[in-house]
Order: sequence, then structure tokens, then C-alpha cells
Amino acid sequence: MSQMEVEEEMEKTLKTGIAARSAAFALASAILMAAPLLATAASVINVKWEGLGIVINKTVSIAMPDGKVVIGKVLAVTPETLVVDVNRTSDARAYPLGSTRVPRTNLRRLELQTKRSVFRPVGTLLGVVVGMAVGAYVGAAHHNGLSDAGPIIALACGGGAAGAGLGYAVGDTLAKHWTPVEISQ
Repeated sequence: MSQMEVEEEMEKTLKTGIAARSAAFALASAILMAAPLLATAASVINVKWEGLGIVINKTVSIAMPDGKVVIGKVLAVTPETLVVDVNRTSDARAYPLGSTRVPRTNLRRLELQTKRSVFRPVGTLLGVVVGMAVGAYVGAAHHNGLSDAGPIIALACGGGAAGAGLGYAVGDTLAKHWTPVEISQ
């Protein structure tokens, strides 16, 4: 190897090292920024039977007296039953999919599915930042360091787009949580 080739190789190694540290810093920053959002705890909602109208057209999870669980959308609240369109169940024989009436006497607590809107945009933004950093790193590491910007820009944009999709999906998953609802008779 000539002196010039050695110097070029050292410069390439130095530039890819900087890119790797930048990508690691971006990822660590994204995780630290998201941590406070994950720390919120669900508070219990106390409601009388007459106030259960708040769960109509919402997804609920109900632990039945025999220990089985049904999940579905609440269709109606009558004086004696909660009508649920069951779409998931732990025992399809005991509680088949479709409309099910849960007697008032059997229902003391349910879980209400809610979504926090902050997670999707934050997840998307963090995904773009991390995806672009990783794309730029890959481009710099595999295309002669920073001497040719075309592949680096293309991979950064592609990484940003992929990161946006992945960040949105993760944010949407994190946005869904179950809030306990205690029912007083």
C-alpha cells in the first residue's frame, strides 16, 4: 500500500467512526426523550352503572366471573346488562364472538382501551431522525467515506422513510393502554 492509500484509508475510518458515534448519539437521545412518555400510569375511573354511557362505542376488556376474558366494543348499556360486540375471547365456547350480554350483577370492573395521541407523532419523528442517522452511517461506511454524497443522501432519505414507518407503528402500539374502570352498583 502506498502512503496515499494508507492516508485515504485512515480518513475513511475516521469519518465512518464519526458517523457511527453520531448514529449512536441520535439513538440514545431518542430513547432518553421517549422515556418520560412511558412513565405515565393509568388512574382508575370510578363510575356508577348509570354513568357507564362513557364506554359506549369504546373497546373494553372484561374478566368474567369464571376467569375468562372477553374484549370487544360496547354497543349499549341497559339497566341490567352491558351489551358487548365480542371480537376476542379467551374461551370461544363459553363466550363466542358476536353480541354478548354481561349481567350487571357480574360486572364490578372492566378495562377501557384508550389512546394517547402523543406517541404516534413522537415515534414518527424519532424514527425519522434515527433512520436518517443510520442511513447516513451506512452510506458513509460503504461508499468511500464522505467523498461521494449521492449514496449517503439517498440512504439517509431511505432510512428516514423506513424509520418514519417503524416509528409510527411503535408509537401507535405504545399509544394504546388500558384504563381500569371500577363500577359501583
